[in-house]
Formats: sequence, C-alpha cells, structure tokens
Amino acid sequence: MVEGEKQVLTDKSRNLFYEILCALASPKRKDTRGYSLLAEVTEKFAFSLLTGVICGSPGEKGKTILDSCPYIAIMAHHWYPQQINGHKFDGKDGDSIRFPERLLEVSIASSPPRDENCKFIQFTEYSSQQWFITSDKRTALKNKIFSMSLKGQSSYPLKDNNEVIYRIYSADSRIVPRKSLCLLWNQASESWLSDSQFCKVVDDTSDYVQCSCSHMSIYAVYAQTDNLSSYNEAFFSSGFICISGFTLAILSHLFCARCSMFAAKLLTHMMVACLGSQISFLASAYISQELSEESCSALGSITHYLYLCQFSWMLIQAINFWYVLVMNDEHTQRRYLLFFLLSWGLPAFVVILLLIILRGVYHQSMAQIYGLVYGDLCFIPNVYAALFTAALVPLMCLVVVFVVFIHAYQVTPQWKAYDDIFRGRTNAAGRTHGRIP
Repeated sequence: MVEGEKQVLTDKSRNLFYEILCALASPKRKDTRGYSLLAEVTEKFAFSLLTGVICGSPGEKGKTILDSCPYIAIMAHHWYPQQINGHKFDGKDGDSIRFPERLLEVSIASSPPRDENCKFIQFTEYSSQQWFITSDKRTALKNKIFSMSLKGQSSYPLKDNNEVIYRIYSADSRIVPRKSLCLLWNQASESWLSDSQFCKVVDDTSDYVQCSCSHMSIYAVYAQTDNLSSYNEAFFSSGFICISGFTLAILSHLFCARCSMFAAKLLTHMMVACLGSQISFLASAYISQELSEESCSALGSITHYLYLCQFSWMLIQAINFWYVLVMNDEHTQRRYLLFFLLSWGLPAFVVILLLIILRGVYHQSMAQIYGLVYGDLCFIPNVYAALFTAALVPLMCLVVVFVVFIHAYQVTPQWKAYDDIFRGRTNAAGRTHGRIP
C-alpha cells in the first residue's frame, strides 16, 4: 500500500490485491466478520490507484474503476473541485450516492482550474456486510454499504448545511414505509449510528429509501421488508370484473324486475354493500401510498364499514329466510325498516365503538387505528383490533347463517308441500288444497 502511493501499481499487483480484498469480504468467511479495519485498508488501496493519474481525467475501467468482484466495487478519481461538487456515483441496481453541492470551495478567479486544487476522491460500494457485522441484529438493506471520502478526510462533519444524499433500492422484497433508518458507521465504537442528528430519511417507498447525512463516513440503510408481491394488473382486472358484475346485477334488479320480491330487495342491499366494499378496497390498494395520514384513515374506516355491511346483510337475509321457511311468516316485509336500520347501523356501531375504545381508552391516534398496512392498504394496522372487528364479527354472522340453513334443511318436507300447493300440483298426501301444519 505504501509503495502504491509512491509509484504506479502494476496491473498484476493491482488485480491481486483487489482479489484478496474480494476474498476477505466474502460472507462465507468467519475470520473477517466484523473486522471493519479492512474498510480502511480498502480506502487506502482506492487512493493508491490514483498515483500518476492526471487531474481531471475520467475513470478508467480496470485501473481506477474496479468492479469485477461481486462484493466490492471501487471508483477512484483525481478531480477538480468543480467536478467533485454535486457529483453522483451510480452503483449497482440503480443505487446511488451524491457529493454535497458545496463540499469544496471553488475560486471564481481561477480560470482555468489549477492542478494544485485537485483532490483525490474514492467511492466504494460494498455488496456484503461482512466487515460491518455488529452485535446489533439489524442488517443493511440488500447488504449494501457505501463508502465515500476525500483523501485525508475520511470521516468528518459537514458544514454550511452540506449533505450527502444516497438512495438504495430494494431487490425482490418490498419496503415497509415509515419504518426505515439511515445508518452512519462509527469507526471508534465499530457500530452503526441511527441518530437523526447526522442522518435522516428523506423519502421511503415500497421500492427504495433515500437518506441525507451531514457527515462524511460509511453509509447504509436499515428497512423492514416483506415478501408480499405488489398488486399487478390481474388483481385490478379481477376487481373491475367484480365491480361490473355487482353493478349490472343492481341495475337489472332496479329496471328489469317484473315484480319486486322482498328477498330480492335484501339481496340488492347486500350487493350494494359488496360493490362499495370492492370499490373502496381497490381504491385503497391503488392510491394508499400517495394519501396523507388523514385521508388514509378516512378511506380505511370507510372500507371497514362497507366490509362489515356485507356480512350484516348476509345475516339479515338468513333471518328473513328463517322467518319464511321455518316460522312460515310470509309477511316479513313489514320488518323492512328494522332490517334496514340493523344492516346499515350495526357496522357503523362497530366502527364507532372501535374508535371510542382505541382513542378514549388507549389514546391512539387515527393513523394508528386506521392507517397503512404493510405500505399497501389503508385498513386496521393493529392486529388485535383487526382480529376482533374485521374477523370475529363477520365470523359470528356466518355462524348464524350456517345455523339458520341447518334449521331450514330440517324442514325440507314442509318446503316441498308448500311448493306443490303454490304450483297447484297434488302433494304427497294427494290434496290440492289444504293447510300446511
């Protein structure tokens, strides 16, 4: 390394040392885990690549740009301040890091630029966390780590509101928004710092995290990810087909029915609830990441309400069938107002009760009650609240429906006798008229 700073390294020496660093950064090794001093060795090696390089010259692959190793990619440049300020290094998979716009002073009087103002800069992209493993179990996103520095100034705070901006994309997993951290390496303690005093999250989506840091050092990103696939065209196409089906069914009942039966009215109400639930669900899946917290909470509560209305109308239809088929009550339409209030009112009661309990008792905000779930959908983030109000309540409705149909099946002979008399056919007893007990 010392010789490399004094004289130009031969191609053989350069490649051999690079291969050694690559082997030491392999995650399969156990003897170099957490040995962060190797990052300093890599930085010195990067600067040694610039010996004899003319100031202002572009990088040369194989000499000042080494990227054949799957774990380490090095870029080193001997540049003027005008070239360094605001320069963006593009890494693998679309990842990038940018120098501050006003990192180095640029003299307006000096034109053209003078060679004595040239600086050595290096950018190293690690695709392995091998040398930066700590007792903290958090791992860097994609195992991606950036190192960027000027020669003789490897780690120091930036002044005049200068900031290093870097962005790291996720690979196959999706990032859970608002749970990411920007990490800064502290060589003294050999640990990652996530203090917002130096680094902060500028933007995070399901695809990437962007950070800004007011300190020159080694950088990484911590992010929670999941393996759920994003909603694709097939998902939205199937949702549109469902919406079209419900819409046609409702219109056909309103404009094409020859006679309006009470059971059909109840079924139409259920289809209206299903249609609204489907529309709000697709809207939530499509625009949830773009909404503010207040808008997401409003959309989540509406989705929850319409979701429960589907099952409440199933319950009311089952009760209506029980009156007709089991209790022989053919005038259930007189209970229409009661059915209407119960089916549309009970879900509203559940939603209001949830808000009262979580806000009044547990002092949660609206964003905690109704907010983003895995960054995909505006619904109920709290697992226990979702379990009781979005799973247990519909399950109770379905149990009642199941019990009613069991009772209805037990009176099958009564159905047949009723059907025969209604159609004017002789029933099993040989009578065309009579009263069904």
